[in-house]
Amino acid sequence: MKQLGNMKEKRINTPKKALDHFAYKLKNVWQMSKDDKEAFNILSKFVSDKNKQEFNDNQAFGKLYISFYGELLKFYNCTVFDSEPEKAINRIIDTPIEQIIEKFLKKATDQETFIKMIKNDDFDWSMLEPPMTTEEATTNLTKMINNALLS
Repeated sequence: MKQLGNMKEKRINTPKKALDHFAYKLKNVWQMSKDDKEAFNILSKFVSDKNKQEFNDNQAFGKLYISFYGELLKFYNCTVFDSEPEKAINRIIDTPIEQIIEKFLKKATDQETFIKMIKNDDFDWSMLEPPMTTEEATTNLTKMINNALLS
């Protein structure tokens, strides 16, 4: 809270705080009508549902973050008290999505090449093509991410 002289300014900066503010006003200051109560309940349900959806979306991200963090602990041979895994994750988060998709596409192409070479002794390098275009990779990865968030 900001201090204004001897008075404190109450900051309403989240939907929850806004609803709490109106709940207090409706109960203690304003004369609440049936429509006011119904409108408040609808807004309250909307905020609650939105928070649940954000939690589910963030939970999917959280699961991936924690799993990947564990893999980075093994990769860097360190503990949770070392900063390298977090730095590595932050480098990924700070990277533009286009670069990540291009890097993924290169890895997918390299993997496809490697698998074809293992399975085929007379591998024809002239027939090598990327498994998908950047546009196809973007579309497919977007679908995969959306499916993961919705499940």
